[in-house]
Amino acid sequence: MTNLEEYDRFSRCIKFLLELSKDYQFDKTSDDYCGMINTDPSDHLSSHDLKHLIDNRHKYNSIMSTLGRKIDSLVESELILIEI
Repeated sequence: MTNLEEYDRFSRCIKFLLELSKDYQFDKTSDDYCGMINTDPSDHLSSHDLKHLIDNRHKYNSIMSTLGRKIDSLVESELILIEI
């Protein structure tokens, strides 16, 4: 994989996580606030991107922690992102 391909994969994964982190379920002013979101990442990412996300979960958690979020669980069919 080239550096550009790696960067593109990273960009798609982080964009997906950032979109999740803005969901209304993290909005404390919403009646539907629950401080977490549960989704099937295979509905949003290619199999290659999903494998990359799973393999590099600790790196993405380092980034997400700066936003007050954490990947609590991650397998091919389920991602749980929580507020920390």
